Amino acid sequence: MGPVGIRSKGHPNVFPNLWVSTGATQLCLRIPKGPMETELWWFTFVEKSMPPEMKKMVIQGAIHFFGPAGLLEQDDGENWSHSTRGSKGLTTGARALNFEMGLGKDEVYVDESGQSCIESPVSEHAQRWLYQSWQEWMQAESWDDLIKHHSPEPRGKI
Repeated sequence: MGPVGIRSKGHPNVFPNLWVSTGATQLCLRIPKGPMETELWWFTFVEKSMPPEMKKMVIQGAIHFFGPAGLLEQDDGENWSHSTRGSKGLTTGARALNFEMGLGKDEVYVDESGQSCIESPVSEHAQRWLYQSWQEWMQAESWDDLIKHHSPEPRGKI
């Protein structure tokens, strides 16, 4: 993820479905199981040299915030659940989704390492880029086709 990912104050992701906690002690692999179900695999990292009591405390703290009964994960899960349910409504199904939040408000720049990024901690760009990339992957008939039709990296005002 480079220097930008390291200093990120947002939610670093590795396409298509790996989330890295901002504390860098957890990874979450989000595995689609169908249109209405996603399985989450949480991995918590502790220092090998930590005393067993400290390891247990770090793991329990991680579970307290994330995971099936986690304070923060339950909140996110509720949002995802209601967003998914809302997208199945009679009226919603007849309309295109609007992904315009923040369009034209941010600028893509290239940092000193050559990595492109947006310095805004809150935006919809990651979701738009994810959906665009996912669509390209799903529509490609081969690796060569994906490479040939993959969108160029965004630049400038977006």
